[in-house]
Amino acid sequence: MISWVFLGLSLVAISQWFMEHSRVRTNHPIYQTCRMINKPFLRLWWLIFLPRKVEHVLWLWAFLIEVFSVALLVVMDTGLPWSQITHLGLWVILSGLLNLLRHLIYLVMVSVFVLSVLSWVSPYHRLMEPVEAVTRPFLQPLRRYLPTLGMIDFSPVVLVLLGQVLLSIPIGAMEMAVQRLL
Repeated sequence: MISWVFLGLSLVAISQWFMEHSRVRTNHPIYQTCRMINKPFLRLWWLIFLPRKVEHVLWLWAFLIEVFSVALLVVMDTGLPWSQITHLGLWVILSGLLNLLRHLIYLVMVSVFVLSVLSWVSPYHRLMEPVEAVTRPFLQPLRRYLPTLGMIDFSPVVLVLLGQVLLSIPIGAMEMAVQRLL
């Protein structure tokens, strides 16, 4: 249950970065929700480190959420006190980074699925704008090289297959390497 909360917080931070990066309207309800959820951390960051670009801070926030999630799950599973978790520091940091990469790939794959369904059912739905913001950086390069067959665009299918390959081969290999650090 706790991992789901941290997963949600991490995905909200990544989603806000995508929406800001692709210039989604600032009055969009989903964008406003992401901003309200991330606002406490961003205010704390600006008080401590002076105002900087939000883009980098959101990725740092998502990474810190993932690292804290891994550390908390290790403490809860093993019963180790927080003071003894420091010897697992490298493992916790690398596991948090791999979780962030995995969640980014899942976010893109789910967004591609939602975009595909919405484009068939209701192409002018107000959810299309933020979903396109997440998928556009990944689908645009594929659309340049993949021709459409009639009215069918195969770039979402290729992107989902590419995401599955990335999850199974390189991310899986990196997870096994990180597990060997224990």
